[in-house]
Amino acid sequence: MPTVVGPWTQTLTVHWRPELQFYEERIPMLRKLENDGVLKAFSVGDDYVAARILDGGHHQMTIRKDGLSLDIIGNDADTQAVLAIAVEAIQRVAPTRTRLGTARFYHLVPLDMLFDEAVARSVERLFPPIATPNISGTDYAMLMDLKAPDEVTGQVEFGVVRGVEVRDRLVGVGQRIAPASQAVRDYDWTSTKFPDVALFADSVWEQHTSTEQDGPAWEGLLRFWADATEYAGLSVEALQRRITMDCYNKGRESI
Repeated sequence: MPTVVGPWTQTLTVHWRPELQFYEERIPMLRKLENDGVLKAFSVGDDYVAARILDGGHHQMTIRKDGLSLDIIGNDADTQAVLAIAVEAIQRVAPTRTRLGTARFYHLVPLDMLFDEAVARSVERLFPPIATPNISGTDYAMLMDLKAPDEVTGQVEFGVVRGVEVRDRLVGVGQRIAPASQAVRDYDWTSTKFPDVALFADSVWEQHTSTEQDGPAWEGLLRFWADATEYAGLSVEALQRRITMDCYNKGRESI
């Protein structure tokens, strides 16, 4: 798989038929996380357990009788470590029939130019001109449907943002695709240093299946997660290249 730009937040959701074993395993599951030294905080409800995991408590795993949600926060997150914990949880519940859910990513890619220039470049590169005299685009927030291999579909909203706007975007202010997860909305980005100007993209991916999937849930989960991560990263990189194309060409000419 090619290396692609990493997301700032990742949310994975997978659903399965309600499992009685969830109730038998939910407390031993938390105890195992505590014994392994990765449990930082937890809550227990009638039909769920939620755990903040790994150093910093930035990541949250929520397990219910009928599915799992995983939030991975930070552009430097150790994704594989979080996924390994999720796989062990799924194996404990051992769902007999599963269906793949959704994968959501927030990408923030720095643009080495002034905000007005970045907007003007992206409008020029990404959109056809308006066929009306004296009218031109000055800003945008584009919403686009996407299609990928293996019946994977997506939707992305993207645009150019100032650094002062990024926190609101990351916690879900003004979202049009769907509400952000509670863990993402609750995260405090106050001390984070954001780029002055950036391309921001909010994408949701889903793999459509005609029937529920038999076999270990985690196998399909990891395969879909990897595919969606690649599709989202490649889409964002393609947009970034289009906006910054002249900058890269000038850099090559000066070498």
